[in-house]
Amino acid sequence: MRIAKQIKSAVFSGMPIFLLMLVTGGCATPSITNTARGVTEQVLLATVSERAVNQMRLDSYREKKAFIEYDFLEPQVDKANVKGLLEIHFASFGITVVRDVSVADIIIQPLCSVLATDDRQFLIGTPELPIPLPNTDLSFAIPEIALFKKVVRRSFARFSLNILRATDRAPLEAIRGSNAEAEFINWVILLVPFTTHSIPMLNNVNEGSTEYELFE
Repeated sequence: MRIAKQIKSAVFSGMPIFLLMLVTGGCATPSITNTARGVTEQVLLATVSERAVNQMRLDSYREKKAFIEYDFLEPQVDKANVKGLLEIHFASFGITVVRDVSVADIIIQPLCSVLATDDRQFLIGTPELPIPLPNTDLSFAIPEIALFKKVVRRSFARFSLNILRATDRAPLEAIRGSNAEAEFINWVILLVPFTTHSIPMLNNVNEGSTEYELFE
């Protein structure tokens, strides 16, 4: 009897400590925030922009001074990033970007006709199924069960350049339709998830290659 009382006393005396551990343990959960645009979308757009821009050869204009007219880029949401990529590309050919057209040898007019992403998906299995609870405003959902699922996120870019002589705006060259695309695919096969993609994430990948990541 005495032993039983001691056990009972130990349990009740330890209860507040146990409850305190539960409360303080719950407070340790870190807060998580995300940017408005996800990392996959941003990497897809950056990848196709870089690929399309890098395809445009400007060897004939080495050591020239160029004034850049960005008027055609105004509709683009990502125009600031595109401007940076273009000026880095011009610098790689030894072209000096000037802010005063009167000292320029050439005028370059960049055009970005397309810079966008889209997605599509295919599912063999059962989608998420919400089930309302009778006589309440509550509901619960049976999760999606995918025997086969493919979600494709694709990006595409198309760039052009119009190059003019600075003195009289006479056309020198039109570089048309430098295109690039990339994709990121989420797969589920027999409940096993993995991804494939053609974009550089943590590791650099060669143009046109595909990287596989299991349990991503």
